Amino acid sequence: MKKMITLSVLLALTFSVNAQNKIEYKIVSDSPEIVPNNFVYLHYFDYIGRASNAEKRHRGVRGLGASINAFHHITNSEAIELSLHLNHSDLRSEVMRFPVKIETSFHTQIKTKKRQKPVRINVRSFKTVVEVNDQYGNFRGFRDAIGVEQIEVMGTEGITRYARGGLLFQNGSYLRKNPTESGTYASGALFLGISQESRISVTAQLLNRQSTSAQYMRTYVDLMVFPVATTSVDNVGKKSILGFRIGGMGHFPGMKNFMNLMAPKVELGMNAMDGWYWQVGLGFNIYKS
Repeated sequence: MKKMITLSVLLALTFSVNAQNKIEYKIVSDSPEIVPNNFVYLHYFDYIGRASNAEKRHRGVRGLGASINAFHHITNSEAIELSLHLNHSDLRSEVMRFPVKIETSFHTQIKTKKRQKPVRINVRSFKTVVEVNDQYGNFRGFRDAIGVEQIEVMGTEGITRYARGGLLFQNGSYLRKNPTESGTYASGALFLGISQESRISVTAQLLNRQSTSAQYMRTYVDLMVFPVATTSVDNVGKKSILGFRIGGMGHFPGMKNFMNLMAPKVELGMNAMDGWYWQVGLGFNIYKS
């Protein structure tokens, strides 16, 4: 499946170059304001991985779970965000059965702007057959794939930037070496940072039909302070009172294709108990307004 998706994207990029000079189009609508900015995401795949030295930090960060994220405007310039991650397998559940990562934050608008950027408009999709090689370049046969023919137009990107602050709580299993110990941990953080919304909605008339490209992306950068960082084991290991993170999530609102079942999220950072970590997820939008 991973190879199929990659090949489909490559086909789309290849055909977009050839289609640009052949297909006539007219921009019917270019308005980022029509993209909703209140969303609830359900991430059915949400994995947290360790990137720190296991001899200095605990080994319990890795784990697969699911999460829900809600972002809602209470006024035109203020918003709240709630997020819950529930772990259900791998090392984080060895001692504590269902570890959680919970956070809430308040956002207040500090800047809005618009800018022009290239936007890809789908012309058509089609089935094709492609040659597949393994990681060593050996031929592995032919596979069915989906090609997408696109054109590139200039569209308006609406950007809203916020200052944000909030609270984060995370717990899980705490597994140490030399000597080997297992227990639980809990950490709580205050964070301050910047978040940004990016919205695009462009509709073009292509001969006898219309095609829309809509995009929504929310990104953030936070500095975190951990007044709470405790564990039940004696061999605690290295802890940090300061941490940070950078991440984002988004999808293609209103566009009916398989990519909306794979709306991504990603986060990279450092926290008190785990040290360096990374988090990736796939999901879909279950509410918008």
